[in-house]
Amino acid sequence: MSDISEESQENLLKWVIRYVLIPVSLAVITGLFAIAVIDREIASRRQQPDEDFASSIFATMTAVAGQNQPAASATPAPSSTPTLAPTATEEAQIEETPVVEADTSNKPNPGNTAVCGLVPAGWRLYTVQPGNTLYSLARQSGTTITAVQQANCLYGQLMAYTQIWLPPLYLDDVISVTKAPTITITPTVSLMLPDLTNATGELPAIAQNCDGSVCATTVTLAVTNQGSADVGSFDVLVRIDPEQSIVMTDVVEGLAVGDTAVLSLTSPPTISCYDPDCSVCISVDSRGAVLEENEGNNLYCTTFISPVGGG
Repeated sequence: MSDISEESQENLLKWVIRYVLIPVSLAVITGLFAIAVIDREIASRRQQPDEDFASSIFATMTAVAGQNQPAASATPAPSSTPTLAPTATEEAQIEETPVVEADTSNKPNPGNTAVCGLVPAGWRLYTVQPGNTLYSLARQSGTTITAVQQANCLYGQLMAYTQIWLPPLYLDDVISVTKAPTITITPTVSLMLPDLTNATGELPAIAQNCDGSVCATTVTLAVTNQGSADVGSFDVLVRIDPEQSIVMTDVVEGLAVGDTAVLSLTSPPTISCYDPDCSVCISVDSRGAVLEENEGNNLYCTTFISPVGGG
């Protein structure tokens, strides 16, 4: 009878350990772990609204309970090794473990239909000017900063003198700006210069002077200064009878504006121009020493026909 009693006591002790102590120990350990997790959630979500905070705590408690609660139909297996509660060091590590939230900054925005690099129809290239900003360009072109950035794949700093795509509204405004014409005034310098020319009219004239059988030719001419300034000394050259190349020269010491000088030049003796005509060329300022208003009227040529009965 004592053996039965000892066996009953042993079975009772085993039953108490299996169905009372072990479940109680598991419940205590689960509670401590839940308290540690709740404390961590409280520390990391102090800034959340009350509704989110409460729902987060409830979700945490539910997850902890679901992970540690044994199935109802399962029979707890006896365990000879007791489960120890977490130590103070482990609890501190649990407290200090940061809560890492998922990074959604690079996830596509389902509400954003623009595609980087896809330029909308009608947009044109524009050269960025100093002082332009994304805000000013977007505002003046009737679009948004985001649209400009996505069309140009532009997510950095806007650089001057680079080209970007913009709606034509802004470009038309830029092109329509009419600048005042720049008027360049070129000063006109009026030089006061002389202008020497052969006087026409009755001069030049020629005459043949004979002394017996020796004859010479005299050419009478006039030179006028029709310019706007007085002139100093200049040369006059007369060439007669091109076949003989008879050359005569004289010097005019000066001529005021509007004045005329009359000269008579005679060929050497025994030289006669008539036979049967006489060609005369007069060159005023023959050396080109005078700067004139018109350099093309200094040479004058004519031909004289021998009079009837001339020698």
